[in-house]
Amino acid sequence: MPGVMGTGLAISFVGSLPGGTIALTILQISALKGFTAAILFSLGDLLAEMLFVRIILIGLGWLEGQRKLLRILDGVSGVVLAVLAVGSFRAAFYPENEDQVLINNNLHPFFFGIALRSVIPTLIPYWLGICAMLFSNGTLVRKASCYNRFVIGLGIGTFCAHLIYAVGGIFAKDLIIKWNVAFQWLLFAFFGFMAVVQLRKAFFNDKI
Repeated sequence: MPGVMGTGLAISFVGSLPGGTIALTILQISALKGFTAAILFSLGDLLAEMLFVRIILIGLGWLEGQRKLLRILDGVSGVVLAVLAVGSFRAAFYPENEDQVLINNNLHPFFFGIALRSVIPTLIPYWLGICAMLFSNGTLVRKASCYNRFVIGLGIGTFCAHLIYAVGGIFAKDLIIKWNVAFQWLLFAFFGFMAVVQLRKAFFNDKI
């Protein structure tokens, strides 16, 4: 069982290190709103991720066969990402506003973390693939105690990776503010590309 927890920790830590949407958001929140706000956002994010993975572990076989449901999730994610892309595009033209599109909202950072993680399109297919592989090689067994240890491990791994970005945001505050416009163009390109991919999967692709 300690090996199961360690596996979850290692996979989640390594998977959270690349600079994706969540990592960039933590970096920006830490720089512009403070370390505490970034940590609260991270806790909300990892809570949502842990809940999703726990559900995936329980219903792995059922979820894999729900093509229509996965299409709907792709469509919802695509629309949300398109809205974020438009917000980043507008923010690039109004750099005097320091609170940019991702963090300029009325949500508490904790609940914002839950909300943003819930619409990240890579969450379900990523963990579906990982969990299916771990079941096939015997690392995971169909027991509640095994599921719980794996999910706790991945929560710890995600949080450790997020700490790096939260601390980095403190030291990179001046740099982030200085290169704010470039940062917004980067987010626009990222969100726009992901929105196109998700909407194409939802409406034009026969294969999920």
